[in-house]
Amino acid sequence: MKKASVKVQEVTCNRTPIEKSCISLNFNNEKHENLYNNVNLNIIKLVQNNLNQKLMKTLYQDPQTKSISNEYKNNLIYYYVFILSYLISLGAFAFLLHNINYLSKTHLEIHITCLSIIGFISILTLILLFKSQKVLLNSRNAFLIIASCLNFYLILADERILHKFTGENLSEKQLPLSLGLICTIVLSRIILFDYFFYIFILGTPTLIIFFSSHLAISGYSSYSIFSEGSLITLFISLQMIECYRADFRIKQIFYRREQEAVEDSSKLTKKDSLPIPGINTEVENILVKCNTITKNLKHISQVVIYKDLKRLLKKSLTNIDKIKRKVAHGGFETGRVELSPALDDDDRVYITQNFLGLNSTNNLNQQRSLFDLSERAISFPFSRYGVNELECILAGVGKNWSFDIFFVYESTGHSISMVSKYLLQKWNFFDSYLYVSKKDSEKAKILEELATKYFSELESAYFQNFYHNACHASDVLHSMLYFVLNTDIIKNLGSLDLLAVVIAALGHDVGHPALTNRFLVNNRDTLAIQYNDNSVLENMHCSLTFSIMNKPGCNFLEDLSSSEWFTLRKLIIEMIMETDMSKHFEILAKFRTRSIVLSDFNISIIEDKCAILAMGLKCADIAHSAKDNDLHIKWSKLVTEEFFAQGDMEKQRKQTVSMYCDREITDVPKSQMGFLKNICLPLYEVWCKYLNTEVINNTTLKCLKNNLAYWESMIKKRKGTVLIPVYPTASEMNLKRHQSEF
Repeated sequence: MKKASVKVQEVTCNRTPIEKSCISLNFNNEKHENLYNNVNLNIIKLVQNNLNQKLMKTLYQDPQTKSISNEYKNNLIYYYVFILSYLISLGAFAFLLHNINYLSKTHLEIHITCLSIIGFISILTLILLFKSQKVLLNSRNAFLIIASCLNFYLILADERILHKFTGENLSEKQLPLSLGLICTIVLSRIILFDYFFYIFILGTPTLIIFFSSHLAISGYSSYSIFSEGSLITLFISLQMIECYRADFRIKQIFYRREQEAVEDSSKLTKKDSLPIPGINTEVENILVKCNTITKNLKHISQVVIYKDLKRLLKKSLTNIDKIKRKVAHGGFETGRVELSPALDDDDRVYITQNFLGLNSTNNLNQQRSLFDLSERAISFPFSRYGVNELECILAGVGKNWSFDIFFVYESTGHSISMVSKYLLQKWNFFDSYLYVSKKDSEKAKILEELATKYFSELESAYFQNFYHNACHASDVLHSMLYFVLNTDIIKNLGSLDLLAVVIAALGHDVGHPALTNRFLVNNRDTLAIQYNDNSVLENMHCSLTFSIMNKPGCNFLEDLSSSEWFTLRKLIIEMIMETDMSKHFEILAKFRTRSIVLSDFNISIIEDKCAILAMGLKCADIAHSAKDNDLHIKWSKLVTEEFFAQGDMEKQRKQTVSMYCDREITDVPKSQMGFLKNICLPLYEVWCKYLNTEVINNTTLKCLKNNLAYWESMIKKRKGTVLIPVYPTASEMNLKRHQSEF
């Protein structure tokens, strides 16, 4: 019979030390295990409870598929072949003895009933093992119960005891029940993976009940009982001793393996990993290799005595550092051209104008910081909307993280036009900023009217979608300003930069059709054709944001100089384009490398300013995940319903429904939890680490983690599909009417 101590076969190829089976290791290595003795010797249990649970999963569950491990399947085969054969054999022998009048009908019924119950429980356990991971990881308890029931049956169903209870005559012919006690212990060792504590619980009561029942009840010969019981006791005792040693070695080796894995992981982390784990790009991997080379070169330089070699090593370290920065800044990806100083001046101008991209200046004249403004009283009354408190509500834009844009919209029927007008008047924008040198108040008033018309047209260009609407754009602006006003970013932004933030945030989803890029590309939509399947919606948002400015009475930026215009346009385009979620991990990895690995952001450089503000807008775009729970749930319902509307269209077109867009099968808590855990939380952790502001950490990250815990609790409470109710509003009718055009 196969011993339990050598059941698991170790698979060494492409497996980490933690994943390897601990049972199959050579038992002759005990001298190497003394330093890793972390086992409670009384019950043979690891001191750390989490390691006991991990060992359970290692033995019973496949690490990749989470189903029954191959090792456990083999043990189940041995177990069920024996136990079912034994139960059927006992039943057959019982019928045989009954037919030749050596077993009474009452005793036959007792045997058949007990055997049927034990067989039914065994088969039911086997079925549940393949259907439930919870049953799988707790199957040890089930098999202990089955073995205990079988042992009690084998002891109490003995003819010498049954005839005392039933009054039937004692037959000389008996079923071979005592032999089953020995087989049960061996079989239990296999199915329990030599778990000593359970074998002890099973063996000790078995011996006690055997002796007490036979001596006290059966009245049979004490000599016969003792001789039979002594053999059973000797065998069970030997099995428990061997099980003790095997279980101790299993846990001892497993603990050593775990310690080695932790040490290896620690060394790897210190040596090669990035400061923040996550989905790393090729750029980050290159930087890791550069760090390794740098470390090795520094070590070599310590033992080199020749000065010329030291100079070469120092130069090499400098070059590696330049390569790191070049790679992290995207220099190789963008193909940035550096013109030779020897190039003719006229040729330089010609090449720059015709063969290189447009460049924006880093420092613009007459830009003033927000700290330079003197706030003025708001000139347009809110009382005409019937809400005197509206000004107090709008005062929370950029200041109160829990600002509720829905209240503004429900009170006035507007969002973008209200928020933009409030901010521009509050900041005294056109008087104090762009045109301060002109001292032309009449001109500033005209520009303010043009801006009001522009933002009103921008608001009208938004469709009445469930989620991607003007309210969402206004809320994104508020979140973006919260990041800017509560950190040192505001100290480095001029008036033009701040205006770019406002326009980009309010226009980042203008004209959104409530459909994804993937849907538009798959359906060969005209937008996808126009923008060559590349960031389709983001390109359209950028284009429409500036196209509206060309409408009559909307161009309030016509007096900007060329350099100012290029800078403004570059900032807005960069910010909007990086809201493309298909490039999420690429953008996150690049920002993480620059902000954490290199820590070399310089916001005074236009490229770095674009990267920082773009990351801010990206975080603001999904900021509902980090808002108070009631606001987060409200936004989540709206975006989910928008996804469902797209799923309905895909069903109508006989297309494969996009993930989490099927209202009939989508588990909303699960989808929201995955979004927050895999997308939002890693993004906000990197962003908050860069901002390094306690205010942001205490509001955004705290709320995000609370929302994540909320969805996790909802998953535990509810099983199956959670549907979001459809709201029969006018916006829904507009949405369906708009989608019918696609």
